[in-house]
Amino acid sequence: MIKYKLFLLLALMMFAIGCSKDELYTYPSSLSDKAQITAIRVLNDAGEDVVMDYTIDEATSTVTVKANADASLNKLFPTATVSEGVVVEPVMGNYTDFSLPVTYTLIAGDRTTKRNWTITVTH
Repeated sequence: MIKYKLFLLLALMMFAIGCSKDELYTYPSSLSDKAQITAIRVLNDAGEDVVMDYTIDEATSTVTVKANADASLNKLFPTATVSEGVVVEPVMGNYTDFSLPVTYTLIAGDRTTKRNWTITVTH
């Protein structure tokens, strides 16, 4: 049993080492140079969608979200639909403080095109 646990631990360590973050940026996932946000969803800590309305401005790379009045802007969970192959930094899908606008960098599938998007959440 100890040999099995040791083997499993070794296998997990090899997997973790083999999946480095740098690989996301080294190899293109597509030839696309698009780095767009096409839709957004914002949840509160109870998992409820707080978005009343949102506007995506492609020209200025901004997203303006109107949240319901009782939503706490300090702890929201954003997710977005983005162009094919895009990597988002910092990673979405973590609780985020939106009391001030938050900027995300989208790295296109070709891994050479980068575009900053600012998301503002208000009541």
